[in-house]
Amino acid sequence: MVFWLLAVLLVAVIYYVNQYYLNYWKRLGVPQHDAPTFLFGDIANQFFGSKISIGETFNDFYNRFKHNKIHGLYFSYRPSLIVNDPEVVQEVMIKDFTSFHDRGLFVDTEIDPLGAHLVLLGGQKWRDLRGKLSPIFTSGKLKGMYPIIRDCAKTLQDYLVNKTENTKQFEFESRDLFARFTTNVISSVAFGIENDCINDRENIFGLAAILRKFRYELVDRSMMHTEMKFDPDQFILAPKTSVVLRATAR
Repeated sequence: MVFWLLAVLLVAVIYYVNQYYLNYWKRLGVPQHDAPTFLFGDIANQFFGSKISIGETFNDFYNRFKHNKIHGLYFSYRPSLIVNDPEVVQEVMIKDFTSFHDRGLFVDTEIDPLGAHLVLLGGQKWRDLRGKLSPIFTSGKLKGMYPIIRDCAKTLQDYLVNKTENTKQFEFESRDLFARFTTNVISSVAFGIENDCINDRENIFGLAAILRKFRYELVDRSMMHTEMKFDPDQFILAPKTSVVLRATAR
């Protein structure tokens, strides 16, 4: 009898705690999903063999909740907030950015020192690095970088157009191509070295970009290797005006 009473009490406590944490946004008057999953919140599909990537999951969240200015989510029991309203996004990304710089992602700088950048760092480390990098990106210096970046983009555009002269579509490895484009930009802007990693497959900078792939040997290849079809008549990049924020209960 005592065992069953303790079991019922334990179940009641677990249920209460679960409901308390998964109704955080509801208590604040923020719209949220009606039934977050026990233990997994709103990302249960990432744990049960789903082939949907985390990026597709975020895209699904956006499409489902884009009619709300803000919408609450749960990554397990951690509350997160989708912000869709452009004015609120501006507040977050510009005016109050010093309060929203953390991405909620973990990086071990001893194992992966190249991961210690502004996107992954948080707290005081982020502030210290931001203070070092801010003088580099003044308006004057950005104006000086723009023509160089434009030339690199023109090289990429010419490459894609040449590949589609005789056909409307062709398949390519997007990660490799854009890694080479990024390498072009960095080597030209940061080091003042004019090179062409996109057309020259043997370029030393391009080979260095390929070697970086080995950092992801333990990551699911289906997430890292993506093939895309290029149509020059529909080459438009239009990111959605939406950000996802981590929320910390205080």
